[in-house]
Amino acid sequence: MIMLQLAQDEVTLFCYGHASFVSSLWGRGVCDFYFTNRRVVLLVEKGLFKKEILIYQDIVENIKIYKGVPQVVVSKSNATIPSVDIYFASHQVTLTFNNDGKKASKELIYQAKNLLRDPEYSGYDGYENSKMFAFDGVEEVARTLKGTFDVIKDTFIEKGTVVCGCRGCGAQMSGIRGSIKKCSFCGTINKL
Repeated sequence: MIMLQLAQDEVTLFCYGHASFVSSLWGRGVCDFYFTNRRVVLLVEKGLFKKEILIYQDIVENIKIYKGVPQVVVSKSNATIPSVDIYFASHQVTLTFNNDGKKASKELIYQAKNLLRDPEYSGYDGYENSKMFAFDGVEEVARTLKGTFDVIKDTFIEKGTVVCGCRGCGAQMSGIRGSIKKCSFCGTINKL
């Protein structure tokens, strides 16, 4: 992803690497997309050997607002991968987020509405909203993994192996019962 230079009072609210775009002003291509509290930026790499970075940008204040709603909307042109249309005063940009398109689209629209409702908005307004961009099934994976160590520890720890604390520093040590082992932290000799 190409790094964007931010102004001192500027924060990134949303970014997405390798988004496809079509613009009535800038043409079409693939870009690293940034939505900040001050501007909308598309960074485009051109050239095969000598890389040239084109910067297409517009200020957030140029986004059209209709009946109090910013015109950053989900496009219905492609049913399989959602696109987001951003309507500016003088042009339009359509962005397609190839991976996690639905979530990325929702996140961009969420950030745009908050920013244009409150110009001092500078990011997530709490944990509840930051969960919005979690991957599908994360909770299920967490429940599945919970307690896994207790189920599989017998596979990894040999029979007759003990776990005890060092007499010198209390660090956890493991080994075969009755063996002598030197603590790797404090150097104390311990009998397991």
